[in-house]
Amino acid sequence: MNFSFPVIHLNRVTAPAKTPFRDSIEQLLGQVNQLTGRRNRSSNDTLTKRNQAARLLIEALYRCFLSAHPHAAVVVPSSPRAFRYGDSDRVHVVGHKIADALVTAMLRLGWVKQTKGFRHDDVDVPTVIRPSGELLEIFASTGHVWYPRPVPPTKDLVILKNYDESARRGYRIPVPENDTVRQMRSELNRINRFLGKQFIGLMVRNETLETIARRLGQWRTKDNQHIKPTMIDCQSVFLRRIFNRSSLKYGGRLYGGWWQSIPKEWRVHITINGLATCEVDFSALHPTLLYHREGIELPEDDLYDLDLPIRGCDSSPEHRLERRAIVKSFVNAKLNDERDEHQLSAEDQAMLGLSTAQLVRLLKEKMPPVTKYFGTKVGLELQRIDSDIAAAVLTRLLQQNIACLPIHDSFIVDLRYKAELQQAMINSYLDVVGQAINFKAKTLFDHDTTGQRITQPEFCMQFDSSGAPDLAATYKQLDDAWHTSMMISHSTYQEREHRST
Repeated sequence: MNFSFPVIHLNRVTAPAKTPFRDSIEQLLGQVNQLTGRRNRSSNDTLTKRNQAARLLIEALYRCFLSAHPHAAVVVPSSPRAFRYGDSDRVHVVGHKIADALVTAMLRLGWVKQTKGFRHDDVDVPTVIRPSGELLEIFASTGHVWYPRPVPPTKDLVILKNYDESARRGYRIPVPENDTVRQMRSELNRINRFLGKQFIGLMVRNETLETIARRLGQWRTKDNQHIKPTMIDCQSVFLRRIFNRSSLKYGGRLYGGWWQSIPKEWRVHITINGLATCEVDFSALHPTLLYHREGIELPEDDLYDLDLPIRGCDSSPEHRLERRAIVKSFVNAKLNDERDEHQLSAEDQAMLGLSTAQLVRLLKEKMPPVTKYFGTKVGLELQRIDSDIAAAVLTRLLQQNIACLPIHDSFIVDLRYKAELQQAMINSYLDVVGQAINFKAKTLFDHDTTGQRITQPEFCMQFDSSGAPDLAATYKQLDDAWHTSMMISHSTYQEREHRST
């Protein structure tokens, strides 16, 4: 079910072992006891499940607060059919009766606002809740706190889906148990345990954070396909691999990191443990894979730059980049379009000065090893290859104790480890494909050909006399920002961990 606002599903939330909301949880459980009206003490099993469910719900509501989006909500279905312990296709971490009792108690306390679900055209629209009243005040007084969350269950790290053409939606099917899947799970488990200890932040002013949150939370369409709203959920750092069309040969890309939904122009503001990052991506990855598959040498020029004639005001570098982005999107769409029906939008045709047929003719001249695969689903096969490369990159860097954030064919690391990332990309591509590959990098400090900084960051990384990053001086520029509060609490956690070891 798609919502017109960002939501958190309980299946994607893990209850923390330690929480700053212990008093609130006790108050909530006391309210549940009053509502049940039982004279006898509930069983230890029931009390344990209530406590775990209370931690889970408050954690989910707190993450709505942290998202900076005013309408972010938690999905808590009202139908018992939506719940079953151990069934990953349903709410499997809490039972229906306990969830219902806790939500009722929260409503009685004035802690949440509820939008009741309903059934329409044989589709169940779930109930959602949002933090409100005293609970929102508790969150605000607690502030923006980072603390470790348990990694998700291993069985949910590899997901296999099929596609229902009539309903136009994907659905999960059982994953085969074999050595390949077990190895994937093992790798992801190690990666997730490591990522769960890092603070992945977005170093911007609070008002900018709210602007980004509103943009992510907009219901929008692209090529007549709905794109669901997303949210800044800084605790959503755990990765999983999702395969498609009932086969481990198709897809397999890494999903789950909140940074993957951040608009491209804001990704340079992503930090890892408070430090500036760089992003390195493979150049024209899928066309490159097809050239290598065909055994044909890659041309030296940019595959996506068709050197289209300049028309009037289209002479600016920005318009040239826009045209390149349209060509890139079109090529990759055609590689995934097994019916060969994809067309340029009217807006894109106007920007390029070409019809769909004219663009296809130009592409056939420019990249014949690629256009021969138009109208096939080779894109899903290529995703399996690029996801294997991505997993290999993350594993190589993990062995060097370097946190790496994947965005399909690009990777973000602490700026200090740019060279290590590039080497990991070269080696991983060589291992999987057997060929060399080019890449490009972007950082907060990049300049264009005129010497102007490409990105204008809202902060300036400060350095001490030895050349090391001076975090205290850097954070002072944004001392009231979400990022600074989270980073301070993460640093405190790291210090405790260091003392304990």
